[in-house]
Amino acid sequence: MKRFRQILAAVVLLGTGTVAAMPIGLRMVFWNNHSERAADIVVEVGGGKTVTVPRAWIAGRPAIVAAAGGDAAEAVRNGIAANGRRVWECYVVGLDPEIATNDFRITSFPMKADGTPDFGGMTVDPPPSQWNVPATWKVKGATTLDGPWEDVDVSASGCLGETALPMRFFKVEVVLP
Repeated sequence: MKRFRQILAAVVLLGTGTVAAMPIGLRMVFWNNHSERAADIVVEVGGGKTVTVPRAWIAGRPAIVAAAGGDAAEAVRNGIAANGRRVWECYVVGLDPEIATNDFRITSFPMKADGTPDFGGMTVDPPPSQWNVPATWKVKGATTLDGPWEDVDVSASGCLGETALPMRFFKVEVVLP
């Protein structure tokens, strides 16, 4: 974003024994502020992957920036949202980090007639069409809430019987491109 400031020019009259300063006009001088030139904040999220968060997005969340001491980049990289997630995670899936009840969740988990999950009918909120990053999601399953969490083959109907104990707990993991 360009900013400007007005410069008042002055002329010093030489050789008259007096020095007089007088305005000769206003000029517009444009410059780029370094912090504003960097329109995006890049976050290293592990596995050699990065997420790019626009400064304009975090600027619209003043409470999150204030909690990071006014540093927008710090707020995005290390900030914790009101819902307990990382701020950059909220950006990825289209959540508002300032609203504690705004969270990513499974909204539909239908079952087939044989009692196995219908992963093809599973939905999440916000839906991937509203995400800010073109990510995908996969299903993880476990026999207990403590895990271990394993990838679930959503095309197979036998996920409940492939482990020593049937998987009874499932979660969605967002996979970044």
